[in-house]
Amino acid sequence: MRHLLLPVLACVLLGAPTASSHAQTDDNLPTTPESAALVELLSDYQADRRAVRSFYSMSFDSRAYDRLGEVDAEARRALEATDFDALDQQGRIDYLLLRTELDARAAELDLQRQRLAEMRDLIPFADTIAALERDRVAMKPIDAQAAAVLLDGIDEQIEALRKRIDKGRKEGGADDDRLVVSAVVANRASRTV
Repeated sequence: MRHLLLPVLACVLLGAPTASSHAQTDDNLPTTPESAALVELLSDYQADRRAVRSFYSMSFDSRAYDRLGEVDAEARRALEATDFDALDQQGRIDYLLLRTELDARAAELDLQRQRLAEMRDLIPFADTIAALERDRVAMKPIDAQAAAVLLDGIDEQIEALRKRIDKGRKEGGADDDRLVVSAVVANRASRTV
């Protein structure tokens, strides 16, 4: 008896799988078809968000926010088509958690879009850089001469931006071309690019 006590104790302490742990795993499986479909929806939703985040790696690419919004809207439509009463207990929990996450993500996307709009004047070259990056990630052939022209245009945009900011720093004057920027927005734009 003593020679069996040590291996059993080691299994318990080290967390080796036992018959009871396998039974517990089976309890976590969906018990209704609706719950199984919801688990698949959750998995697809997470995979789609990861794919979008991977493709749109630049935080100032407005298309990333548009695509994330589409993914969230698609998940919300599928969630709303789910019969809540037909879900098992775990399915109902997952349903409520996903609905809450979708609400939070919608608010987060609105905030990110608002912040991007605030920074737009400080990063006029953002769309150009984002387009070049999307083409690179999609492995599209790049016309070097056209890319060089675009990049040279960015240098001109930065110079024009500097002049507008300098005009904005000067007191008075009703120059329509001047740019007055808050420290918060300027800091956010510098961290974004």
